[in-house]
Amino acid sequence: LNGYMAYTLCTDMYTGGPHGTRDITYLNFEKATGKYVQKEDVFNISKDSVLLDLILRKIMSDRGVTTKKQLHEISSITVVGDIYVENNFLLEEMGITFVYNAYEIASYADGTIFVFLPYEDMKDVLKIRPNSQNQ
Repeated sequence: LNGYMAYTLCTDMYTGGPHGTRDITYLNFEKATGKYVQKEDVFNISKDSVLLDLILRKIMSDRGVTTKKQLHEISSITVVGDIYVENNFLLEEMGITFVYNAYEIASYADGTIFVFLPYEDMKDVLKIRPNSQNQ
């Protein structure tokens, strides 16, 4: 995305138990200032519920279901924890990818959950202008 750069951190851990785990963390920065970009810089926080609904609908669509009940029947998504918006997202050319690591919103068996939303779908909740050359 013009005006921004991102780092991806992959952390592999084993602290005992049946398996290790890998966490993926995205860090976005403004190129001009080096400022770490947080969700408050990208999203209108007063519209968090709208963004959460978009994320949930995308998760359901990606898995071929239309209700939260069906989602529970085929996965543990939202059984372990509710979906939320945090600073773990990647600003991309065409949209934003949100990442939920194991045990954040689902069990280890569901793996890392990536949710891609196009900017067009989020136009009502964005503070940034993704197509602007001034970024």
